[in-house]
Amino acid sequence: MNLDSWVREFRRVLSTGRPAEIEVRLDGATGERRLKTQLTPLGDAVAVVSRDVTAIREALEKARVATERFDFVAESAGDAITIQRPDGAFSFANDAVTQIWDREPSDLLGTDALIYVHPDDRARVSESFGEIAHGVRGDDALSYRILRPSGSVLTVDVSLRPVRSRSGELLGVACVARDAAPRFSAAAQADEQAALRRVATAAAVQSDSEAVMAIAASEVALLVEAEIAHVCRFDGGDRITTLGSSDAPDSEIAPLSEGQLTALRGVRETGKAFTAEATDTTSAVAAAAPVSVGERAWGAIVVSCGREDAPPDIELRLERFAELVAIAVTAAEGRAQLAAQAVTDPLTRLPNHRAFHEALRAEVARAVRHGRSLSLAVIDIDHFKRLNDIYGHQEGDRVLREVSDRLGAAVRAGEMVARVGGEEFAWILPETDIRGAGEAVERARAAISSRPLVGRERVTVSAGLCDLTHTSAADELFRLADGALYWAKANGRNMACVYSPDVVDILSAEERAERLERGQALIALRVLARAVDAKDASTHAHSERVAQMSHDLALALGWPPERALKLRDAAMLHDVGKIGVPDAVLLKTGSLRPEEFEVIKRHAALGAEITSDALTAEQCLWIRHHHEHWNGRGYPDGLSSDEIPEGSRLISVADAWDVMTRARHYTTTRSIAGARREIGRCAGSQFWPQAVHALLTLPATAGNAPVSVAAR
Repeated sequence: MNLDSWVREFRRVLSTGRPAEIEVRLDGATGERRLKTQLTPLGDAVAVVSRDVTAIREALEKARVATERFDFVAESAGDAITIQRPDGAFSFANDAVTQIWDREPSDLLGTDALIYVHPDDRARVSESFGEIAHGVRGDDALSYRILRPSGSVLTVDVSLRPVRSRSGELLGVACVARDAAPRFSAAAQADEQAALRRVATAAAVQSDSEAVMAIAASEVALLVEAEIAHVCRFDGGDRITTLGSSDAPDSEIAPLSEGQLTALRGVRETGKAFTAEATDTTSAVAAAAPVSVGERAWGAIVVSCGREDAPPDIELRLERFAELVAIAVTAAEGRAQLAAQAVTDPLTRLPNHRAFHEALRAEVARAVRHGRSLSLAVIDIDHFKRLNDIYGHQEGDRVLREVSDRLGAAVRAGEMVARVGGEEFAWILPETDIRGAGEAVERARAAISSRPLVGRERVTVSAGLCDLTHTSAADELFRLADGALYWAKANGRNMACVYSPDVVDILSAEERAERLERGQALIALRVLARAVDAKDASTHAHSERVAQMSHDLALALGWPPERALKLRDAAMLHDVGKIGVPDAVLLKTGSLRPEEFEVIKRHAALGAEITSDALTAEQCLWIRHHHEHWNGRGYPDGLSSDEIPEGSRLISVADAWDVMTRARHYTTTRSIAGARREIGRCAGSQFWPQAVHALLTLPATAGNAPVSVAAR
């Protein structure tokens, strides 16, 4: 790269804020030098770190030349090496053949090599062997499938070379075989991760489950180079319905082929991924993986590939997409159940959102027609999410039922209290002016907070009120009362506010629509976060605990309450990116291999991308960088000290504390005192010292051993 190119790259990093790594060649007194340079954005500046890689490049060049000279020997190291006699029988096999053929070397000697080759590949392999034996070609390289004793099939890359005597007589053919799976390169892995990320994002924000299935089918078809892919549902009997296809959206969905039907039946019968091999009547390979919802075999994702195009790990790839389709189906069925509820909230037995708005429109029309008073109160439980996080959802449900009972006891004949949101209620007061409505709401508020509802805590509520003196439209009346509620919650909670245009700043329709859209997306993402936690029993409620501790740490460090709540929302979703991590890696009990750890490391950046439509840019940065280390040895970007957003530093400490003190499948649980010592030991290296100090002063982390925290 010349100087002009280097300057362009420097400017790109400065303008985009994205780091880069480049290699520059320089002419020096001792010859050409090569420098590898890392460009890291630092606000309005760029940090430049260079290191001389001339010696490394020279060594690599020498190694390349040596490899070209001795390629056959080098490629054979550690591979399965066999020699076949002119009649095709094995005369030699090294110990490495066990890894390929899954047979001992002695089992192969004297047997015909072709009997271990897949029937569809035998003619091609026999032709190559014959051409070498008859001197038509000196050597050959090909790929074919091997049949193993377990019935499994392994694709291998093979080099064939003749072995001749000094007189030219053919003594045999040397065969060097290796597993073809490593050809699934880093680029292919990146493509799969990108495809999984797109499907995971669609599952989080897309309300139309069939659209998600079409996206999944299209992505998997591209990834495995399939002729076509379908997402199918198993209906009663033997019926199979195609719900999503990689066909163009405006084209008619193609019928399932016989091979696809065979693969789907195999999935239905075994509950596992199934491949229908090509036959004399079809040149396509069909593979399918099950989509399981709970304990139910909901359906499968199925593809057709050309005989030569089907990748050796096609079933494993399909299984990863099937997991995301299962989550989309679960979310869609949950939405359908909510939509099916008629007019009664099943938890509180109060009228629900639909029933309330129908009643409000009728009561407002009646009051306007007869010139009578009508008031509306919108009521919300204060800090309800915190109660849920601390005491659990069962206690949260009990609080909702108790609050609804106390509100119901305050309602007079002809009035209605309904549950219109998660912890929000609405109270219609016909023939009641704003003063009378205020008095009624105050009595109800006093009844709710009169005695503890959970633990030793007294639950309080905030309320917003409005009457028909400000509007004669039902929807506008609710909007104004809700605006008054928003003002009450923003100004201290545990109070009632009467709407006044001089006091209450009502959000615009666009602002409210944006808030609603973000809120719905946030709910969907929380479902995904809980789905990630539910994959492993040891991580149950992990996200909720990390969210609450991050919030408490922020308050302890003097964050404003509203900003601390934003951190709690982000921390709740800090692990949502793990939805793109295969279960085989996520739930592995032993040590991770380097390539597996690289897969795990992608979840932080993936989580930030998935949450970008629901959270602010700052909240997404908190998620992206929650695995950065104070000393710069974390991931994904290797930030250090003040480069790390403060919210990320707090989530990092809270996450580590929960992992240490809760049983995990991959580590042992520490005592409170042991966790305090370990957290304190890592202050200034892995963790921000101030965050560690704040954590060790929280009541939830109290232990017997005092810990000294010092930056180092």
